[in-house]
Amino acid sequence: MRVLVLTSTKYSLATLMELRKQDLLAALMVPDRDEEEVNSVRAWSEAQGLQVIACKKENFSATLFETLSQTAVDIAIVFGFPWKIPPSVLNFPPHGFFNVHFSVLPAYRGPMPLFWQLRNGEKQTGVTIHRIDEGFDTGGIACSVTLPAIQGETLGMCSSRSGMASVKLVTGLLNSVANAGLRLTAQDETKASYHTRPGNDALEIDWNKHDSNEIQRIVNACNPNFHGALTWLNGMPLRILEVSPAEAPDYPGQVAGTVVHADINHGVFVICKDRKTIRILVVQIPEGIISGGKLSALGIGIGARFGTALQQKK
Repeated sequence: MRVLVLTSTKYSLATLMELRKQDLLAALMVPDRDEEEVNSVRAWSEAQGLQVIACKKENFSATLFETLSQTAVDIAIVFGFPWKIPPSVLNFPPHGFFNVHFSVLPAYRGPMPLFWQLRNGEKQTGVTIHRIDEGFDTGGIACSVTLPAIQGETLGMCSSRSGMASVKLVTGLLNSVANAGLRLTAQDETKASYHTRPGNDALEIDWNKHDSNEIQRIVNACNPNFHGALTWLNGMPLRILEVSPAEAPDYPGQVAGTVVHADINHGVFVICKDRKTIRILVVQIPEGIISGGKLSALGIGIGARFGTALQQKK
């Protein structure tokens, strides 16, 4: 079995290592981008003595066709690759193209499924491998696994767990194909949902709208891919990377988003819409990634108020 993998994510590395170990990895394709995750895949391949095929979006179709022609792969695995596979080559490998998707399809189709699952507070996530067709995450399901959500888990942590769970699914898929035992299950369209790549409205905390639990979910969903959840203070943006619930009394008269306590040892505490308090633990500002205590040392004290970009203009 000769396998082509198309990827742009470090969360595919565990699967790549297993394919390399079993001498199944015939070719590896990545987007020609200077990005941390792509570079991590490049670094691994160089350490393994493997050639990486890098392509730009404008020549992707031609490069993919050439790669398929020259390597004579049996199957192609797409794992976090940014561009849609051209319909003209879907049946070029004898066993087709399969996609590793971080949700239990047909729920959460789209480019960043784990972000939305974490932001929405789902109790479980999962990984699905499906055959690629001309739609977006709509092809027949080869296999899937459900993973329980972990309280306080960040997007990076959940992605890592999903990447590890993908190894068994991919090797199981290849074994089924090799033994002519693959059976695909059509997706139930009545249970389907699709989520686009999140925009600023999904990344921004609205202290008047989001309660303390929602704020924690947004922060976790934005770490690390978006450098934290977006909020504004004194007309300037900052990113919150880590928060925790705090045991504190209500502060009557204080509006949501107001700092109700701040010191260098304990950090910054903010009252929320539901009258609960959260503690800001880690933020990213132009000066760097710092603790809530250091944010307090910079002068953020009681009475300061976080808000949205629109609220800060008022």
